[in-house]
Amino acid sequence: MVARYRFISKGDNVDGFYAGNTFANQIVISTQVPYVIEIVSNNVATDGEVLIGNRRFVVRKPVVPATKENVHVLQMLELLKNLDAYIDCPYEEAREKFVEYISVCGIAKSDVELFIKEYPKSTLKYFYELGLDQVLA
Repeated sequence: MVARYRFISKGDNVDGFYAGNTFANQIVISTQVPYVIEIVSNNVATDGEVLIGNRRFVVRKPVVPATKENVHVLQMLELLKNLDAYIDCPYEEAREKFVEYISVCGIAKSDVELFIKEYPKSTLKYFYELGLDQVLA
């Protein structure tokens, strides 16, 4: 809870999100439970590892500052950036999970278009390979 308050959200203010294996496990495209929690947060000066209690956290700065309005889009794009490193299910199953996430979070095509250009080309590659452009069309 301390890490969530410090790096992710304080009340209605959103400063970050879970990323990597942590988020992949949350949306069930990975069954691996990460030993180190990955967080992307506005509240860090430099990328690095943080120890809170007996838990290790890897905290990185976001590509684009996280806000309540864009956090779900950034979280999805961050995972797509290195998808093969986190996924342990077939692409078809991963696509279903991303489609569900897009639907639940109300992600719009215009939001993705606004931020995807800030991410590496691999993000765009996975976005199209999974057919997510068709979901948002």
